[in-house]
Amino acid sequence: MEMDLKGIIEKIKEEGVSEADKKAEEIISGAETKAKSIIKETEEKKDKILKKAAEEADKLRKNADESVKQASRDAMLALKASLIGLFDTVIKEEVSKELNPDILKETIVNFVDKFGDSEHTSLEILLNEKDKKSLEKTLFARFKDRMKTEVTLKVSPSVEKGFRIGEKGSNSYYDVTDDAVAEAFKAFLNPKISKIIDKNG
Repeated sequence: MEMDLKGIIEKIKEEGVSEADKKAEEIISGAETKAKSIIKETEEKKDKILKKAAEEADKLRKNADESVKQASRDAMLALKASLIGLFDTVIKEEVSKELNPDILKETIVNFVDKFGDSEHTSLEILLNEKDKKSLEKTLFARFKDRMKTEVTLKVSPSVEKGFRIGEKGSNSYYDVTDDAVAEAFKAFLNPKISKIIDKNG
């Protein structure tokens, strides 16, 4: 009886160990499957994160490139405007210097000559006050024999340098002011200046 009991105990032990081993194998197998699933899911997430990061980096790089290009274009346009503005200022200053009383006298006489010999033509010349006073003293005295047309000098607050000339009472004038002459130069020079800047930009 004692032998049978001992055998039964041994059998129970063996069955218990076998069951425990089986259970352990199931747990280990389940854990391994779960671990593989977690690793796979983590790898997939990692790939998605890396792909998204690469896309964002590429987008940022493109945006940065566009920003740099735009900033470069803006800088060139600002430089171009600044240079043209500088040339415009220089042109205006140089034209103003050249429109001195001596030049005005000769130019006015030439203009008067161009209007012809008609005795019925009366011309009006608009100037600034300083040039009017200067020309009144010398223009008619020195060039009277060359001027066949009646000429009236008149002060105009809109004329800084140079003059406007036209038939009296017509309100239509040839504009030889510093602004008009400078504008004519600018219209001719600015496209050329722009081409030079664009070529070297």
